[in-house]
Amino acid sequence: AKFLNSEKMSPMQIMIYKNKVAIFVMDTEMQAVLIENDGFAKSQIEYFNFMWNSIKEKPLSSRKNNLKK
Repeated sequence: AKFLNSEKMSPMQIMIYKNKVAIFVMDTEMQAVLIENDGFAKSQIEYFNFMWNSIKEKPLSSRKNNLKK
């Protein structure tokens, strides 16, 4: 697991399964869009991998201290 700063968080979640991408927006009521497309799903996986590799990991001890605040 990796963690982003809370100011970088979004009320949106993206789930990818095979060639399907579900985009959920958590607002006053939840809304969702389902896109079924091989190219779109592949590009979302590539974007996820780019973001994952861009986030620097912090030592576990500093994460525990941040959670207590």
